[in-house]
Amino acid sequence: MYKKAKRLGVKFVRGQPSLILKKEKNNRVIVCGENTLLRELYEIPADIVVLSAGLKHPESSLELFRMFNFSISADGFPLNWKDPFEPCGTSINGVFIVGSAESPKDVHSTITQSRACAMKILERFMSNEMNSKK
Repeated sequence: MYKKAKRLGVKFVRGQPSLILKKEKNNRVIVCGENTLLRELYEIPADIVVLSAGLKHPESSLELFRMFNFSISADGFPLNWKDPFEPCGTSINGVFIVGSAESPKDVHSTITQSRACAMKILERFMSNEMNSKK
């Protein structure tokens, strides 16, 4: 995906922009900052600007995934899903993965998925409680 985006003209810069200026006449913006990899200042005219931080699991997370025998993607995220329509379930009963542990997500998506998973866990507890009262 990276190579295709680069071929299409997307510019990737490691560093933080210091300034984004809007050009009134053509509705484009100019992004100014320092490329920390090349140690150069830059000014890039742009139609769209996406600010993003790379996400990589710490080694301790990868060890945990291996402990549960989860397959790990090339990007370092777990691939062990029981059902693609489950919000957080895995192939191991009682083990759930949510938020950025599952895949890169924004805050809103993480909260939504976490709430869905909490409801799934509550549903299990209530079901077990009902079954134990019978």
